[in-house]
Amino acid sequence: MNYKELKNKFYYYISQKLNSFKPYKAFITLKPTEKGFEERGMWSQSWGQAMLKLCSVDQGLRLVVSEAKGRETPLLEALALQKPPESRALNQEQSGHKLSFFSPHEKLVFQIDQENGEFQLLHLGRPVLTKGRFSRSGLWTRLQAEFDSSIKWLGLGEKTGSLFKNPGFWRIWNIDECDLDPGKDPMYQAAPYIIGQSSRGQVFGLYFDNPAYSDFLFTEQGELSYRVMTHPLSLYVFSGPDLKSLCRQFAEIKGFSPLPPYWTMGYHHSRWEPEESADKIQKLVDDFKKHEIPLDVVHLDIGHMDDFRCFTWHPERFKDPSSLISSLKKDNVRVVVISDPGLKSDKKWPIFKKAMEKGLFCRDKKGRPLSGEVWPGRVSLVDFFNHQSAVFWGELYSDYLAKGVEGFWIDMNEPSLFSPRRIPGPECLHETSLGTLSHSELHNLYGHLMAKATYEGLRKLEPAKRPFILSRSAFIGTEKYAATWTGDNKNQWEHLRMSVPMLLNMGLSGQAMVGPDIGGFFGNTEKELFIRWMELGRFYPFCRNHRCEGTRAQEPWSFDQETLEAFKHCLGIRYSLLPHFYTAFYQASVSGIPPMRPLFMEFPEDPMTYEKQIAESEFMLGDSLLVAPVLGPGLKLRALYLPRGHYWFDYYSSQLVKGGAIHSTEAPLGRTPFFVKAGTALFQSAPALNSNSQLTSDLLCNLYPAKRLYGQVYLDEGEGYAYEYQKYSLLAIKAELTENSLELAIEKTEGSMDYRALGKHKSLKIYIPDPYGPSIREVQIKSGSASRRLSSGKQGSYLVIELRAEDIPAYLSCAFS
Repeated sequence: MNYKELKNKFYYYISQKLNSFKPYKAFITLKPTEKGFEERGMWSQSWGQAMLKLCSVDQGLRLVVSEAKGRETPLLEALALQKPPESRALNQEQSGHKLSFFSPHEKLVFQIDQENGEFQLLHLGRPVLTKGRFSRSGLWTRLQAEFDSSIKWLGLGEKTGSLFKNPGFWRIWNIDECDLDPGKDPMYQAAPYIIGQSSRGQVFGLYFDNPAYSDFLFTEQGELSYRVMTHPLSLYVFSGPDLKSLCRQFAEIKGFSPLPPYWTMGYHHSRWEPEESADKIQKLVDDFKKHEIPLDVVHLDIGHMDDFRCFTWHPERFKDPSSLISSLKKDNVRVVVISDPGLKSDKKWPIFKKAMEKGLFCRDKKGRPLSGEVWPGRVSLVDFFNHQSAVFWGELYSDYLAKGVEGFWIDMNEPSLFSPRRIPGPECLHETSLGTLSHSELHNLYGHLMAKATYEGLRKLEPAKRPFILSRSAFIGTEKYAATWTGDNKNQWEHLRMSVPMLLNMGLSGQAMVGPDIGGFFGNTEKELFIRWMELGRFYPFCRNHRCEGTRAQEPWSFDQETLEAFKHCLGIRYSLLPHFYTAFYQASVSGIPPMRPLFMEFPEDPMTYEKQIAESEFMLGDSLLVAPVLGPGLKLRALYLPRGHYWFDYYSSQLVKGGAIHSTEAPLGRTPFFVKAGTALFQSAPALNSNSQLTSDLLCNLYPAKRLYGQVYLDEGEGYAYEYQKYSLLAIKAELTENSLELAIEKTEGSMDYRALGKHKSLKIYIPDPYGPSIREVQIKSGSASRRLSSGKQGSYLVIELRAEDIPAYLSCAFS
């Protein structure tokens, strides 16, 4: 039975089983039985057969409900979190039988009734979770509470459906959902993190620190239920007070997304081609070059392997992969190759033989390597919970690196097997630092640890280069090691539409570089959908076109000339915006704030930004670009909302529009509406055919006038780790517009490198639009101690001022006539 037949014949056995868990029955409410006491900075209370522990961490709280005499499993603190947060005693206050605990800065208050065990959580002095209870039933531990009816719940990472997750029932369980549709759950990634956003301006986060199966139930009556199987219920509460602060607090514990290599923000092209060959790849790249279409990366799927053995090349179709990769690199095109965690059970294959001899595979209860069916036939899964296995895996990438491969795609790492269950069963055992544990206790961490092993192996093999890893499966914290995509989507309008709320929630859950397969993986994409998807896809943090074998080609020239021109136009704009993207990724690496953001993250005081239709169909790219994609067929106009309190410039026409209302704008095929907030100094560059050429072209700054303007751009070498030693520059433009002049200050705000020392951009060109630009009669520049008049020229409806690298930092005074 092949993969397609298996997919059509079976629905997930595990999903059917999990559906039966939905009713919450036979839970016994836990009540305090002993007086609370202090233990290692944590307040503890015995609750019958359970123990409640409470402490403060950074600006939040941590609660743990575990067996009173059982082990508390610190797995996530060792495996998923950046570092175990330091536990500190809480300030507490007794009032009768109610005991209140205060977080640092007293933003959060956990108040518990010691007679009946009910608790409530107050945020900024107002109750957000009330009538909370902990309960147990067999292997399950449950939290149940009522919440403020105005709260909208966000987060949960990669999920279908609405941006707001209530009401709904959501499972935390990584699985290969190869028949993905809107409403399907669970999916490839697990993120037990939810964000409460109330109409009163309260924002708080709940992170459930558990790797086993768990689920969330949000009811229409305003109830929240969470339960976890086999593990202590470990909960972190973060206090906000706004989404940006919440992102930083969460990242401080789980870790920040590292700065990606510059080239990874370019366009990636991929296709699953069973008979892939070096000749086909070379022709593909040559065709991109012939049609003058930007391209940075080509991905090689499993068709490049020898009989689906990972870390091999087909001996006939890829006789000399080093020469192919070297040839592509001359055109500034990089190669990404795929790897799966299942190694073909072939005792003559040295890689499998070595792993078998060292005992590096997952095993059953009798100590035998556990095997299953995947692409190569019988395979054994590498046990990434075993430190020796992780080291072994990382070392396997040395041959790929020697041949010039620069990116690595890890797939099937939920892990996925070709069986009705689709995943390893409870008989699968892992060797961990805490002993032998069942796969069912650790399942959601498998893909995370594969990404970690890959990342650490690459860092060891090439310590001077930032690795690029793309993972299908993930858990909280995986973004420290890998970018992710949303798996096997379809060429349907519903899948285009759901990509926006899905990516927004993934960003809010901590993932910076994310994106779906542009055009859809399954099915034959028709022209209009393909163009509209590319219009949106150019704004995804991760921009890749990928399709399934046996479907129509998705190279832009395979449609018609209109499609080709639209595709080139879309990528031209993406490449011109790469300085903006790179700056947004830098901000994510230091603040935890994702590049792709919901409108209400930037405009929390505007109630319209929370309206479902607006919140799910528009988004911000950074803090100044608003994107309103066309998400349905046959549309030529787009109704969109521009947040109040600001004026907005149409990117194409430069028309100024006042925010605070619904606007209708033309949206012909090939042109998605997007707007720039007035007061923005937007850094760009001239469009190029690859990121390397773009990185060395002139830097441009377009001014979108308001009384005050601001913009910044992050500049470094694009690869390597010199930026960790301050060898970068964060350049800022501040401007003030008066009746008679425009005053601009260009300065370095961070980093030890000045603009000239970076050696990337020879000049900085500032574009001042109508009606201000043509009215400027004189530009005076002050750089260092020198002052002189500066020449300027007209270009279309802009006045262009060109500064040399040695002029920066500088102060410009532009006088109007």
